[in-house]
Amino acid sequence: MKMGKTNAMLEKVMLIDDDQFVLMMNELLLRSSEFAKSITTVMGVNEAIAHLELISRNTTNLTFPDVIFLDLDMPDKTGWDFLDEVAMAYPEFQQLSKVIILSSSIIDLHYEKAKHYPAVIALVPKPLKLESLLEFKKLAFFERFF
Repeated sequence: MKMGKTNAMLEKVMLIDDDQFVLMMNELLLRSSEFAKSITTVMGVNEAIAHLELISRNTTNLTFPDVIFLDLDMPDKTGWDFLDEVAMAYPEFQQLSKVIILSSSIIDLHYEKAKHYPAVIALVPKPLKLESLLEFKKLAFFERFF
């Protein structure tokens, strides 16, 4: 990840959600704020896992996304399922990528559960807002926001 206390753009970001409209709106927000050079959108956990598998097979130097914006509540598999599967399949993931959880219903239990996942650095209520992105760009990105 190439971002610290500067406003530099990240190399790669992935958006994971089961709602195409939310994906489109978040992608537009990320592009307009120049948050990342490359933005990948995927529908759900299975597609996200398949994308990470493709990355791991096609490169000798893992280039996972710098940041993943992850919806929690999806019908087939949840955001928690994604975090569990990725941690098992790619132990190095937690050092290579950071996860920002997006949810329409963030409760105290989510904060407690997120603490068990070192890659998770923030929980943000939906919809994603420009103010949140600007805060992420200003602060030390490797630190947790909760």
